[in-house]
Amino acid sequence: MLLKDEAELNALANDTGHPLSRFAVAASHIKGGQRFHLDDNAWLDFYLCEQGKAATLEAFDKASVDVLISPSGPFEHAALKLLHQGSLLIGDTKPDMQATLAVKLAFSAKDISIVGAGVAGASLALSLLRRGHKVRLYCADSAPGMGASGNRQGAIYPLLTPEACHLTRLFVPAFLYAKRFVESLAHHPLPFDFCGVLQTGHDERAAERIEKLLGKTWPKEVAVRVDANEANHIAGVAIDRGGIFYPHGGWVSPAKLCEAAIEEAKTLGLKCHFNVNISAIEQTFDGWRLCTPAGNIDTKELVLATGHRITDLTQTRALQLAPFRGQVSHVPTQGKLGELKTVLCAHGYFTPTDDGSHCMGASYVRGDTSVEYREQEQQENLHKMQESYPGKDWVKDLDIGGQSARAGIRMVSRDHLPMAGAAPDVAAILTQYQTVGHGPKGAEYWQNQAAPVHPGLYIFSGLGSRGLSSGPLIAECLADSLSGTIPVLERDVMDALNPNRMWLRKLKKGKALD
Repeated sequence: MLLKDEAELNALANDTGHPLSRFAVAASHIKGGQRFHLDDNAWLDFYLCEQGKAATLEAFDKASVDVLISPSGPFEHAALKLLHQGSLLIGDTKPDMQATLAVKLAFSAKDISIVGAGVAGASLALSLLRRGHKVRLYCADSAPGMGASGNRQGAIYPLLTPEACHLTRLFVPAFLYAKRFVESLAHHPLPFDFCGVLQTGHDERAAERIEKLLGKTWPKEVAVRVDANEANHIAGVAIDRGGIFYPHGGWVSPAKLCEAAIEEAKTLGLKCHFNVNISAIEQTFDGWRLCTPAGNIDTKELVLATGHRITDLTQTRALQLAPFRGQVSHVPTQGKLGELKTVLCAHGYFTPTDDGSHCMGASYVRGDTSVEYREQEQQENLHKMQESYPGKDWVKDLDIGGQSARAGIRMVSRDHLPMAGAAPDVAAILTQYQTVGHGPKGAEYWQNQAAPVHPGLYIFSGLGSRGLSSGPLIAECLADSLSGTIPVLERDVMDALNPNRMWLRKLKKGKALD
């Protein structure tokens, strides 16, 4: 559904009798697209365009539009060319705006295997099955969410930047979609609470960054400024410092979210196989072969969503991702801690109580893939809270004496954006690079040449420490790409998630590869 400007969005949101009004209200005046699921087989993408310009529609060159409000101007005239047969037009269409409408063919169901049962793999399995694909999921662990997605509680809130960069344009719609995704699985045993997230600066540099963020106008559903008194009221404990409040943020159990998504996917036909150790993958005549000690497994298309194990295979070893260890401390509820009403985020985060305990963390150690308990990191997590909220009585109730914690390994890219898309064929890239060289000639070549990829092999990794907020919507967009439907994220945002982007940025500028 295309909306040309905020006036049109407001009109639809205020028309309470309109069947699409509630979606317009939820769209939150965010430029770009947002996805709303109507059921397992249908969804509605709202797209609020910039300043109603027909040129915006160039991004939809292969798209189809189902709903168009009052098609009467240049914007709508251009949009009509994107409509397909069976579309719903709202308002009067002028006779001279009729177009030849082709029937949109349904995509063919595919045989797709996913390796990994964390947030990435679980959410992708559900997205693919909703489109009618045959999906099998394999995991080296004995149950879902045993890697970085296995914490008791994880915060959901957007990663914002003062600039309108790809990070913000990804995380704003992704964060709002993540909330809807969690709520859609609430009929499963799934602990969560969208109690909001309160972010404050723990030092001068952090406070300056928060002020820069607040210097930009955000939809009230995304982020609002709060002063010290408002922060105290929201938190339920003394903060005595203003900051940013994310009213639709909160926390969810990542491990239980993975379980819920997989259980939901099973109702649509998902086949799960745990304790499957894949030592290698090989390209076959018509797909891929997974090599395991128990025998080989063949599949047509393959998605690797294996967390920090993503670079273990020959085809993925060169991916520019780095592991970061994170230990989360478990703190028993006592004293004033039970009064906390929202997730706190400063130099580390702290969650409200769930079943008698809180999560506090997390450490951030580059290049470390050990998951053993470390007392030093336990103490560091406590120190972060003491530094963030100095002298507050409730901080004295934080007890880490029980040495209860959990460590996981996150994979992080250089630009902090996840990776989702076709797997780069690095050997082929280097071969072509050595032939063409760099400089102006090389730049011209790569600007007109797609970077080589492994056919039928895809990457879904690099979610970092905000995978709960970004993973579900990226899964939807990757499922769109595999299905031939249009991702709701803008084209250049999808390009920014391309696993080939690190090489292409240099190659297209004629720079030498390191």
